[in-house]
Parts: sequence; structure tokens; C-alpha cells
Amino acid sequence: MTQLKTLPTYDPSLFEGAAEGYAQYRTKYPPVVFDKLAEIFHLNGQGRLLDLGTGPGLISIGLRTRFEEVVAIDPDPDMIAEAKRQAAAVGANNITWLEQGAEFIDSSLGKFGVA
Repeated sequence: MTQLKTLPTYDPSLFEGAAEGYAQYRTKYPPVVFDKLAEIFHLNGQGRLLDLGTGPGLISIGLRTRFEEVVAIDPDPDMIAEAKRQAAAVGANNITWLEQGAEFIDSSLGKFGVA
């Protein structure tokens, strides 16, 4: 009989206090990366992006203009709060921020062209 492994419980203190530092000091993706993704996936401002483990939103914010809607998920409330601040600073208003673990997503989120 095969035994199923259970997922470890997320430790909310794992990134405690790191959100602002991530946003400020983590290496940003250069625009050429987003341009290349747009070329490969034929992104044209339509469709939906799912960003799992968004952290401070570096990918979600960087790709926001390439999609009609972005759904960004992270289990850390401070990361989501920082991502919202970063998004507001650039006027990114097509991103839905969800504080939850990726393992809890289900079909109620709908379909995505890219994840």
C-alpha cells in the first residue's frame, strides 16, 4: 500500500520582517526578461496570469501590462502588504492579491494562460 505524504504546515515566521527588504534589495528582473516571456507566450494584454509565491510582487507587477488580469498568491501577509504597496506606487490595478498557500488553490480561481 502506498503511503501519502502530508504537506508540512507553513511557518508564518519563515519570512517575518523580510518583505520590505525583499522589495528594496532583491534583484529586480530586467525588462528584457518580461519582453522575452511576452514573445515566447505571445502575450498581448489579454488573458490571466497566476503568480504563485509572489512575495513582494516582482513578477506580478512586472508582467501586469501583459495580461488583462493577474492573480498573485503568497501565504505571508507582510509580503502581500508589501506587494500591494509596490503595485500602488506604479498604478498597477489589475492584480488580485490573495493571502494563502499555493496548495489551497482550486478551480474557483478560473483558468489561466500562464502560471
